[in-house]
Amino acid sequence: METWKEQRNFKKELAEIEKNAKIPFCENTLINAVLSEYRTKAEQEGLEFSARIQMPKELACDEAEFCVMLSNLLENSLDAAKSYIAISIKHLNHQLSLNVKNDYEGELKRVRKTIILPPNHRAADWA
Repeated sequence: METWKEQRNFKKELAEIEKNAKIPFCENTLINAVLSEYRTKAEQEGLEFSARIQMPKELACDEAEFCVMLSNLLENSLDAAKSYIAISIKHLNHQLSLNVKNDYEGELKRVRKTIILPPNHRAADWA
């Protein structure tokens, strides 16, 4: 569990990254910072990065935790993508819908009942 100080530092770092963003994705500073960082990483890898974001400025959930989850999804997609990453976040009826796509074509390996991993990941990493 992150402490308040760690969350504050995380928010400061993301706000600094957001300052260097090309075009804002949304009004939420932290989410915009995460998306901007991964857009830069994708471009450095030669990947197309597209995002369709329709969400409120303020989230009903913990922003830092949401950003950690979003970062994890984008990092996994960055590892697997061959040519593109596409993300959409939609706000409807007080709920967020999050979808991250890429063109990974390899086999997926099921671990336990709900986790599916690409072959280059070890199940022990998810224990």
